[in-house]
Formats: sequence, C-alpha cells, structure tokens
Amino acid sequence: SGSRSPGSRRASLLSVAEAQEARAAMERILDTYMFQAMKQRVGQYEELARALTPGKGFRLVWQEGGAELWLNCPVGASYLEYRLVCTHDADLTTCVAACGGEPDLMLPEARTDRPRKSGLVGPNRQRLAVCYANVNLFLYRVEMALERFRWYNVQYGFFAESIRSSFPLDDLGLVAVLGRRSNKQRVTLHAQHVWLPKGGGESGTVSVQLVRLGVGNMLGAWCMSKLCARAGPALAQELRDLIAKCKQPRNEHLGRIQEDRQGIYEQ
Repeated sequence: SGSRSPGSRRASLLSVAEAQEARAAMERILDTYMFQAMKQRVGQYEELARALTPGKGFRLVWQEGGAELWLNCPVGASYLEYRLVCTHDADLTTCVAACGGEPDLMLPEARTDRPRKSGLVGPNRQRLAVCYANVNLFLYRVEMALERFRWYNVQYGFFAESIRSSFPLDDLGLVAVLGRRSNKQRVTLHAQHVWLPKGGGESGTVSVQLVRLGVGNMLGAWCMSKLCARAGPALAQELRDLIAKCKQPRNEHLGRIQEDRQGIYEQ
C-alpha cells in the first residue's frame, strides 16, 4: 500500500535529525582555524602543478643555453606572471642550499635598521621560514619580507617552495617585528619554485620558477611585462650565480650542508 509502519517513520525522522547534526558539525569543522590553515597549504601545494606546465596565456619570449622564459600578462589585469626554466650543472643538494634551504644566506647583506644578524625575521624550520629577500622587479629591486613554505619529496626526489609576500603575521607572531602592513601593498609576490634532478642518466638539476607580481594597476603591469620580456638572460644568470657561489671552496653554504641542522640534505 506504500504506507510505512510507525517504527519506520521514527527511524526516518531520526536519520534526518542525525543528518542535520552531521551537517552542522561539518560546518563547524570547516570554520576552524586548523582546517582553514590546512586548506591554504594544500592549495599552495596544488599550485606547484601550474609551474610544471605552461598554462593558458603563457608565451615563450626568450630561450637560450638551457633556459626559457615564458610570460603571461592578461589584458586588463593588474598583475603579470613569468615562468623561468633553467638547467644547472649542480646536484639537487647544492641547488637547494643555494636557492631555498638557507634563506638567511640569500640576502646580500643584513639590513642595519633592525637588530638582527641575518635576513631571517621569523621561524626557520624545515618546512617554513620567513625572511627578507631582494625581489628583482627588472628595473629596480625591492626588499620584501617573504614566507617560504617548503616541501622535500624523498619519494620522487624533488624540492619545492611556495613563496608569498602576503601572509598572516599574527599566526607567526611577527606583528611586533614587521608592524601592521597595509592591505594596499604596492607590489605583491606569489611564486612556486620546483627543483628536480635531470634523471635519465644525466647529471645536473632543472629548476622551474612560476612568479606572479601584482603591481596594483594595469599600466604598471603592462610596463613591467615589457621589461620582463627582455629580462630572461639576467634572471637565469642571477639564479646560476647563486648556485656557482655555493660551490666555491669554503663557502658558508658548504658548511651548512655538512652540518645539516634540520636533516634536509641527507634526504
């Protein structure tokens, strides 16, 4: 007849109530700080895929000597993206130490207007570091505080970083060090760096850098895109110079590799 017994109706009502309670519990979990932080880091990891394959809008603007520069400057956007691919005559350990593993050694000299001995301004852990860095804007350089979130993948043998200039200071206890920043920063940076051994019986390392520069207005992005299109040789050489310096005898990076305080190079 299609009618249900009283016991069946009670069970259905109970199921509805349980489903509503489960949805409410799920919403509470999604609103927690822990879930939002995890979601942020997962998103940063997924962004690494964009670095490995040129996406829609990217065009090759320079290629020479094992290096390529791809540029994406969307019409009407206030940002630009460039993708730099380079080969290096150095092993992965050397490249990691020179270009990510020791962020405090990447600043040419420490700023003198802050009481510290290096470019570090926050934690320097295996996965996370906050430091000052000189960002190349093609016509000039800007010193920025950057969060560097890192992955050391021992299963497939690669090193990757997600780097951003906009990050929560409160979470890292850096308000007293960096001060309250304006939401209207003139230049913002978000980048993904991936380092992989060549493989296939070849020695050396391949680096892929995907960098997004936000400049706040369309005219600035257009002007910077014109400069970026000519900056390929300088960007590649800057990266290779860092690695060459790391390979010099008695360089401080070599001591860090041997000391391996965080246990990243032995992996």
